[in-house]
Amino acid sequence: MKTTHNTFFKQITKLGLMLIMGLSIAACGAVSEYKKTPVSKRVDISQPNVKTELLVHISKEDNYAFSLLFKYKNQEESELVFALTHGKDVNGRRTNGENTPISIDVYTIKDGQNVLVSIGGGDSFPAQASSLGFFKLIYNDYLMPGDYRVVIDTKAGNPKFKDIEVELYIGLAHRPK
Repeated sequence: MKTTHNTFFKQITKLGLMLIMGLSIAACGAVSEYKKTPVSKRVDISQPNVKTELLVHISKEDNYAFSLLFKYKNQEESELVFALTHGKDVNGRRTNGENTPISIDVYTIKDGQNVLVSIGGGDSFPAQASSLGFFKLIYNDYLMPGDYRVVIDTKAGNPKFKDIEVELYIGLAHRPK
């Protein structure tokens, strides 16, 4: 009788551990929709009133940049994107290129609630070249570790960007040491 009793409790213990492990794995899967920086998501800035949402996990307290990344596949596209994002020389000064009127809202997720942390955006931003494409910094903010929801909203579309791949890119605002 004692052996059967011990076997029964061992099996219950194993089932309990398996249940706990299964729930732990499921919980990890639910959180996995948050992406660690740097992270990007495609955005359509050619149409007005398009909202794009990105869930981000910040693991390090630091200054983060929120940028539009304009990508290109070849030299011809590179020249087109450069012309759209860098503009023209006007009286010896380069303009910021085509307007990209957008707003950005950053929310922290606390106890399942969205808490607005900051608001940014504008119409015209200077562009910088990189190996990934051309960046236009739209906002930066000092963020604490945690989960964040970032919402970008196109205030007015610009059809000139219809065939250009554009992403919302979030990463450190400086190069790590």
